[in-house]
Amino acid sequence: LRPDFAGSPERIKLSIMKLDYYKAIPQSRERAYKHALSLAVEAIHERNPNSYVYACESMLAHSEFALPENRDSRLIDLALAVLLDETAPTNHVKLHPDQATQYRVNRLVAIADARRLRGELPVALMHLGEAISVMQSVELKNKPDWWIDQHKLLLVNLESQAVAWQKPSTAPPQSAK
Repeated sequence: LRPDFAGSPERIKLSIMKLDYYKAIPQSRERAYKHALSLAVEAIHERNPNSYVYACESMLAHSEFALPENRDSRLIDLALAVLLDETAPTNHVKLHPDQATQYRVNRLVAIADARRLRGELPVALMHLGEAISVMQSVELKNKPDWWIDQHKLLLVNLESQAVAWQKPSTAPPQSAK
């Protein structure tokens, strides 16, 4: 990224867009990996939990949906390492309780997806189950109807995802190196 974007609230979004761009460029696997490394550092130090998880989700999406020659399991490992780093500044940002719950669920779902992509389905389902438990424990009293509807929809989507992951797949687990 250009130096004049330093400190910009759009910096992570632009960096994620660049990683997404590499998915469709033939023979860009190494460039994508190097960019993902810098994206990981940016995300950790951004201190914005949403950007942090979104950056990791983009690494996972790249490793799963890029052109076959651009798929790289190192991005899965990198995203998982970032997500599991309990010392990251992002994990110590004070959030409103609703935001903290949303961040926790998003992080657990991203960890589950990384584990799924690594072929660790039992562990992936455990993390997804934990996200579902967090969602089920949310107090819905005194919330607006639109909020409750969104919450219920997300919960149904997570439960459907868990069921889908338990079905036998015809596709082999991600193994590109």
